[in-house]
Amino acid sequence: MNRYFSCALAVLLIAVSTGVSAHQKVVDEEQVFAYANAVASGNRTAVRTVFSLNTDGASAEAQDIVLGKLIKVNPKMFLEELQRSQFAGCKLCMPGLLGNLGYDYVDHPAAQLRELRARKAALLTVHNKPLLQLRNKCIAALEQQIKFFTNALGASNSSVR
Repeated sequence: MNRYFSCALAVLLIAVSTGVSAHQKVVDEEQVFAYANAVASGNRTAVRTVFSLNTDGASAEAQDIVLGKLIKVNPKMFLEELQRSQFAGCKLCMPGLLGNLGYDYVDHPAAQLRELRARKAALLTVHNKPLLQLRNKCIAALEQQIKFFTNALGASNSSVR
């Protein structure tokens, strides 16, 4: 069985076993996280499915976390699928989608800063002309978050002295 077929089959099995459907009203965070490994491996079908899910609250946060991890794995695919999605034109969605790093980063601002910088560096490797405008918007949003964490770390370091 070729790799593409086995990944597509895995995504289908996840969807069937969790009851996730892109047409469903709202999914819960467990259903979103069920796609995490497939998205992290760069499975385009899984990425499209997660972008298309109807989320709310905690499941929207899970959606940001799962999709954001794709930035370092395959920044070009991230931008391509972001461009296809409803998120591309949403200024309010960008900070969460790009900067919601997940529970492992909570209360670890230095780690958050490293991850944000790594995501920016990954996006800078994309040079496809149709994606440049969106890439630059993403980088600008990341730079705002990087500036925030840089300032926060500087303030906390100076208050310790």
